[in-house]
Amino acid sequence: MIREWSYIPSDIYSLIEYLQHYVISRPTVAPYVRAKIQVIAILIKILSSHDFGEQRKKMLDMVETLIRKGDLPKYCRNYLDAYLNFIALPIRFLTMCMTLSESADNPLRMFTVQEESIYSDDPLYMEALERMLGTLLTNFYPTAELYEVSSSQIFQSYIQYRLSRMRENAESYDKREDKKEIAEVEEDDRIKFDNQLQTIGAFGRQTATYSLSLLTELLEKRIQKLCDNLNVLVGQKNSLSRPDSMDDLYEELHWLILIMGHVLCVESEDEPILIPLEIRRCSMNQLENILSPELSSTIIWFLRRISQSYLLPRERYAKISTTILQIFDDDTPGVSWTMDFLLDKVIYNINAFKSEPTIVQETIKLLISLVESKTKASYLLKSEQFKYIIELATKGQYNCPQVVKRGLMHAVVQIGVMLQDMSTINKSDTSDTSISNVKQTLWSQTLESLQHRCTQLISSDNFMSSYYQEEIKIQIIDILESFIGITEGVKGPVTELVFQHTYPILAALPKLLSLYHNYQEIVQLILELFCKYTKAILFHLSEANSERVYEVCLETIQTYARCNSNRLTVDSTAEEDSYHDILLLMQLLTNVLSKDLFNFNYDKQNQCHQSPFKAKSTPADLSFYGLSIIMPLMTMDLLKFPSLCLQYTKLGFAGNKEPQLTIPSAIAIKETAKVGDNNARRITKGVEDLDAYIGDEAFEATGYSVKYPVRHGLVEDWDLMEKFLQQCIFKYLRSEPEDHYFLLTEPPLNTPENREYTAEIMFESFNVPGLYIAVQAVLALAASWTAKNVEDRTLTGVVVDSGDGVTHVIPVAEGFVIGSCIKHIPIAGRDITYFIQSLLREREIGIPPEQSLETAKSIKEKYCYICPDISKEFAKYDSDPTKIKKYEGVNSITKQPFVVDVGYERFLGPEIFFHPEFSNPDFTTPLNEIVDDVIQNCPIDVRRPLYSNIVLSGGSTMFKDFGRRLQRDIKKIVDTRLKLSETLSGSHITPKPIDVRVISHHKQRCAVWYGGALLASDPEFYTVCHTKKAYQECGPGICRYNPVFHSMV
Repeated sequence: MIREWSYIPSDIYSLIEYLQHYVISRPTVAPYVRAKIQVIAILIKILSSHDFGEQRKKMLDMVETLIRKGDLPKYCRNYLDAYLNFIALPIRFLTMCMTLSESADNPLRMFTVQEESIYSDDPLYMEALERMLGTLLTNFYPTAELYEVSSSQIFQSYIQYRLSRMRENAESYDKREDKKEIAEVEEDDRIKFDNQLQTIGAFGRQTATYSLSLLTELLEKRIQKLCDNLNVLVGQKNSLSRPDSMDDLYEELHWLILIMGHVLCVESEDEPILIPLEIRRCSMNQLENILSPELSSTIIWFLRRISQSYLLPRERYAKISTTILQIFDDDTPGVSWTMDFLLDKVIYNINAFKSEPTIVQETIKLLISLVESKTKASYLLKSEQFKYIIELATKGQYNCPQVVKRGLMHAVVQIGVMLQDMSTINKSDTSDTSISNVKQTLWSQTLESLQHRCTQLISSDNFMSSYYQEEIKIQIIDILESFIGITEGVKGPVTELVFQHTYPILAALPKLLSLYHNYQEIVQLILELFCKYTKAILFHLSEANSERVYEVCLETIQTYARCNSNRLTVDSTAEEDSYHDILLLMQLLTNVLSKDLFNFNYDKQNQCHQSPFKAKSTPADLSFYGLSIIMPLMTMDLLKFPSLCLQYTKLGFAGNKEPQLTIPSAIAIKETAKVGDNNARRITKGVEDLDAYIGDEAFEATGYSVKYPVRHGLVEDWDLMEKFLQQCIFKYLRSEPEDHYFLLTEPPLNTPENREYTAEIMFESFNVPGLYIAVQAVLALAASWTAKNVEDRTLTGVVVDSGDGVTHVIPVAEGFVIGSCIKHIPIAGRDITYFIQSLLREREIGIPPEQSLETAKSIKEKYCYICPDISKEFAKYDSDPTKIKKYEGVNSITKQPFVVDVGYERFLGPEIFFHPEFSNPDFTTPLNEIVDDVIQNCPIDVRRPLYSNIVLSGGSTMFKDFGRRLQRDIKKIVDTRLKLSETLSGSHITPKPIDVRVISHHKQRCAVWYGGALLASDPEFYTVCHTKKAYQECGPGICRYNPVFHSMV
C-alpha cells in the first residue's frame, strides 16, 4: 500500500471498502496486505505519538495489536471510521518536513533513523520514505509559490538530515571494523538511494539559485576543513595517523557531491543528455579533487556527467547563461583547459588507482565520453596528453584491469573513426599537418603495433614449448583484451582498414583455442572476441571478406566442440563455464545469420567478387551447420538457464484481427523420481500431464521445475512442447482440437524434420483433422488482398515490413521467400520518434524533459504524414498558419497543462525514410532505392511481378500517403533505367513499361496475423491442408512440403 499510495482511495469509506475487499474477501492475500497495513500503522504511530493525545495513542496501540494478531479486518470499519484519515497523512508529513528541528525527538528523524537501522533486513521503511517524497513532489501543491517554498525547505531538510546522520552515528561508526575501507559486498550509495536522490534533485532544481548556493557554501566549508586537517597531518613529525573525523568529512563530501550531481543533471536513458532547463539560469563552480577512493569515484562520475551536458554542447539552446557559453563553448580558453584537466585526471587515475575497479571504470567512461563527438575529438587530438593516452593503450599493461585495456583501445579507435570525417585537425590551425598524416601515425601506433606484437609472440620458435607459462598467458590475455577494445570502438568508416590488420590474428585464434582449451579465461576471451567482431565488423565487409570470416568462425566452433566433447572434469564451476561458452557461441551464430539482414555494404562490385574458396558459404549454412555442432554439447542442466531458451508463443482463432493470447514459451512441471513404487507411478501416470503451468503462471508456480521447450525459434523438447500445446488448446483457447483445422507459422529456414515432429504431435496426440504450416511473409502478402486496388490474388511480391525497431524488405516468389535478397534498413518508427524529439528540443518550447520522448511519439502517431515534395511543403506552412496543429499535454510532475505547436515536424519526421541522412549520417540510402535494389537482385523472370505488388506491413508504414510516395519514387528509378537502356541502344530497343504498384491496406499494422486468420477462415483453406487421412496413409513426411494456396489464388 505504501508502494501504491497514489492509487488508494482518498475517501475514508471507499478506503474501508478497499481494505475489506483485499483483506476479508481474499484470504490468500491477507498476509501480504497485513504486512503493508502494519507498516502504515507503525508509520502513523511514529508520526502522531508526540502530539495527538492519549486517546489516539491507545487507538494506535490497539490497531497494532490487531494487526499482529491478524484480527484487523473485522474491526477495520469501526477503528478507521472513528480515528484514521489516511489522506491527511502526506499533508502532515509535508508539514513536519517544513518544520524539521534539531531535536532528537523529531518524528521524521526517528522515522528515517528507523529506516536505515533496519534496511538490511526489511527495505519497506526505505520504500515508504521514497514513496512519500515522490508523493510530495507530484500531488499536493495548488500554487507555484507554495511549491517553491516547500521545495526549498524539503531540500534543506534532506541535506540537514544526511549531514547530521554522520554526527549522530559517530559512536557506532567508530565501532565498525570496516570503517577504513568500503565493504565490497555493500551496495553503492548512489544505487541504493537512487530514488531518493532523484527526487531531492528535482526539489533542488525548483529553487536552483538557493540550492546551488547552499551546496556551494557547504562544500567550501568542508573542503576548507579538509585542507586544515591535511595541513595538520602533514605537519606531524612523529605520527601520520589520520584522525577519525576525516572519515566523517569524506562521507559528508561524498553525499554533498551526490546531491549536487542529481541537482545539476537529470537521469536519462535512451535520450540525448541535456542541461536541465532550470540549471541554465545559474552558474556553477568546479570542485577540487579530494583524496579518497570512494570520493574520487564520485568526482569522476560527476565530471563525466558535466562534460557530457556542458562541455561543447551539441544542442543549440534558445536561452542559455553567458557564463556557461564563455566557459564551455567552442573556441574559448576554458574548453582547452577543461580538456587538458580531464585528460590529466584520466591518466592519473589509470596509473594511481589500478586496484580500485570502481574508479577506473568511471575513468574509462569519462575518456570514452570525450571522443563521442567530432568537436571534442578535435580538442583531444590537440592536447599534449593524448600522446600518453596512445602510449598507455599500446604498451603492454599487464597489471591493468580488463576495463582499462579495452577502454583505452576503444577510445583510440573511436578517435580514428572521427578522423575519417575531419578535413583538418583544427580549422583555425595554420600548420600544414594533414588529416591523412595523423591517421597514418595513429593506425601505425595502434593497429600495426598490436598486430606486430601478436604475430611476433605466436610465431616465435619457443612458443609451443612455453605457451603454458604464466608470462606468456598474460601477454595473450592482454592482446585479446586490446582486440576486444578495438571491436567495441570500430564503426562503419574504418571497418575495412581494421579488417586488414586484424584478420591475420583472427585466423590464428582457432589454433590458440585448441592450445589453451583448458584455460577458461582465454577460451571465453576468444569466443567473446568473435562475438563482438561479427557484430561490429562483419556487417560492413564485402562478400569476399565476409566468407573469410565465416571460415574462421566455423573452424573455431569445430575446435571448441572437438575439445569439449565427452569431457570429464571435477571443477565445480564447469557447468557455469559451459553455459557462458555456449551462450557466446549462440550469439556468434546469431550475428553471422544476421549478415543477410544487417548488410551495410551495398557495393555491387564487392557482391560480384568471386570468393577465393572452393565452395561459397552463406550465413544460413554456417549458422545451421554450427548449430548442429553445438547441439550435442547442450545438456538438460544447461537448458535450465532461461537466457538460452526463452521464446514467446502467440495463439488465437481464425478471423481475429490480432492474437488472442501472447504468452512466454515456458512450462512448469512436477518432476517425479525415476525409481520407486511402480504401482504408485502407474496410478499417477496421465495425471502428471495435467499438473503443469505455462506462460507467466509457470514462473509463479512454487514447487515446480520451469522448462523451456523452444529455443531460438526451434523446438528442443518435443514432449514438453506437446504438454505446452495441450495447455494452450484446452486451457486458454478452450476448444476441442478434433473440431478445428490448425494453421501454424514457422521461423525462417525451418528444418523439414521439425515439420514432421509437429505433424506427429498434432495428428496423433490432438487428433486434428487438418494442419498447415505457413511462412510469415506469405501471410503478409495474403493480408494485402483486402486492399481495394488489388484485383488478382497473388503470392508474388515484395513485403516492406517496418515496425518500431527495424525495417525489412522481403521478396517472395510464388509463395517462397528469396532469402538471399532480403535487406535490412536501420530506419524505423523509433528513429522517427527520436528525430521528432530532437526537432522539438531545438525549439525550446517548454516540454518537460522526462516527457519529451512520449510527446514526440504521440505527435508522430497523431499528426505526421508523408509529403510529396519537402521544399513545397515548407512553403505551404509558411503561407498557411492553419496547417500548424496544437498538441496538448499535462506535466506528469506539476500537473500543469502545456501546449506544443506542431509544424514542420508533421512531415519532417517520416521523411527520414526517403532522406535518412537527416537523422543517420552513417546510412544515406533511401527506402525506394533499397526496394529497387532488392528486386534487381532477384531472378529476372520475377522482377516485373515484384514491382507490381509491393506490400506494406507494420505500424511504421501507416503514415498517410506513405504508399503513394514510395510508389512514385520507385517509378522514377525504374523509368530512368528504362530510358537509359533505350538511349544506350540508340533507340533500336524500346523497353516495355514496368508497372509499379505499392499496396496499402487498413490491416497492415498486424498483417501477418491477419493474413493467417484470413486464409484459415476461408472455406477453400481446407483443400490445401494436410488431412488426418493423408497422414495415416503417407506418414509425417507429407508436411515437409506445404502447398502455397494455389487453389485459393
